Amino acid sequence: MKIEFRKIPFIKKDFKLFINSVYFEGNFCRISSGLVEINATLFGKVRLNCDRCYNKIDFILDENINFLVSDGIYSKEDDKVIIELEYGLIDFEYLIQSEIESIKSEYRICKNCEISNNLIQQEF
Repeated sequence: MKIEFRKIPFIKKDFKLFINSVYFEGNFCRISSGLVEINATLFGKVRLNCDRCYNKIDFILDENINFLVSDGIYSKEDDKVIIELEYGLIDFEYLIQSEIESIKSEYRICKNCEISNNLIQQEF
């Protein structure tokens, strides 16, 4: 789902996306002439590899995501996550893929490695 930045209303609009067993749903609205706020929940499951033994694990997602989207460069200091657009187009599928890849890049170990408490990585 792609929406032109200039067409986003000041009234909250709901959205729902489903990509590869992950749901991304919430709302978005314009909060100023150059900013859009997106409040959403990311839930479902993704298949990851354990960072110690490299076995496959299913990771359950249930994350609240709140960020601002700027039409161009955002120069103010802010505590929220800011996404700067280049072409005036918000691509929600790209946003969900980016969030999933960010979650995949975090350090995760399986229950077997948690139980073994072995600090040495196995070599194969």
